[in-house]
Amino acid sequence: MTDSARTKPSTWRVLLNLGRISNLPTVWTNVWAGAALSGAHPSVAALIECMIALSLLYVGGMFLNDAFDRHIDKEQRPERPIPSGQISATAVFGIGFALLAGGTLTAALTASLVTAGSLIGSLVSAAALCGAIVAYNVRHKGNAVAPFIMGLCRALVYTTSALTLGGRLTPALLVGGLGLLLYVVGLTFVARGENKGVLESPSALAFLFAPTLAFAWLAQQQSGEAFLLSGALWLIWLSYCLRPLLRGQSSVMRAVVQLIAGVSLVDAALAGVLAGPWSLAVGALGTGCTLFLQRAVRGT
Repeated sequence: MTDSARTKPSTWRVLLNLGRISNLPTVWTNVWAGAALSGAHPSVAALIECMIALSLLYVGGMFLNDAFDRHIDKEQRPERPIPSGQISATAVFGIGFALLAGGTLTAALTASLVTAGSLIGSLVSAAALCGAIVAYNVRHKGNAVAPFIMGLCRALVYTTSALTLGGRLTPALLVGGLGLLLYVVGLTFVARGENKGVLESPSALAFLFAPTLAFAWLAQQQSGEAFLLSGALWLIWLSYCLRPLLRGQSSVMRAVVQLIAGVSLVDAALAGVLAGPWSLAVGALGTGCTLFLQRAVRGT
């Protein structure tokens, strides 16, 4: 056996890397938070089915990201599966769009089986999410609007989960979704300097603190009976992630990984206003699982 044969990754390894599956715990906490903020009370089975549906949409989007970025990756990240010849662009495009279709159909099927689920609402929201995913992937390099489209993708996970699981588009859901959207905008701006190891837009860090305003509004609406510990944990984690960047150290890639994992803590802080003590456990578990999986499968 030649050295190249021994070092060539397996097909499954290639697919896992393309799908960035290490970030899926943050999608699962998105689904949980969307349900909690919308007032939905799904069964465990329905919640898991919805998590599967949104996971398919997320992984499909990651496949398409590599497919559309193949020419840029050839110059900047030649080790990625397509430019390194591990898989063809045609196959990645096909799998990516198939996953988007599969995720949309799974969400619709789940909505049809949930007593208060909205089949039409679920389909419309999932279709909007697919449109945002494709729009981001088609042109995001050098596009000033792209970070907001990426943020919209995460916010649409909230609405899709809510409508699929029998919830409503409540003010809490919309405010929480906006807080998550702006957090992801900040994260995406930070990620733009990942390959260069520099923070390109320091002012964009302000977006990362947007969930604080959403959390404060949600807490006020609940007469101050919010579960504050999950919010405090998120702020501590955010400070930990940003400290090296603010000191001028070239730790952008590490910060991006940690900020992605922190999405679960954002979910916990927002949904904790309604979900109570469970939020701390969900946020910590989602963040911990993401960091653990990123040791095996790169999340960016």
